[in-house]
Amino acid sequence: MQALIRGVLLETIVILGVVPSLTAQVPLSDARLKNFHPLPAFIPNPRNPVTELKIQLGRVLYYDPRLSANQKISCNSCHNLDRYGADQGRVSVGFRGVLLRTGWTAQWE
Repeated sequence: MQALIRGVLLETIVILGVVPSLTAQVPLSDARLKNFHPLPAFIPNPRNPVTELKIQLGRVLYYDPRLSANQKISCNSCHNLDRYGADQGRVSVGFRGVLLRTGWTAQWE
C-alpha cells in the first residue's frame, strides 16, 4: 500500500512539475459562469424515444453473461452498478485474468 501511495505521489509531483499550467487557478468571470448549468437527468431524443421495453432490454443485456467472449461474465461483472460502474481498482482485470491499463476496455483484450 505504501508503494502505491509513493507511486501516486511521485506521479503527481512529476505532473505538477512538468505541466505547471494544470495547477494554475484561472478565475472565471460571472458572465462566463452564467454559461454553465447542471446537466439534465434525462435528454430526450425524438428520433429514438425511450420506452419501457427498451429499458428492460438494456437491463437484461447488461446482466447477461452470454454476450461475453467466454460466456461467463456480464457487463455488470466489471462495471458493477453497485459501485457506480467502476471496478475501483488501480488496474482492471480482463476476462482472461489479464491486468489491463487504466482506461483500457476489456473489449480490446
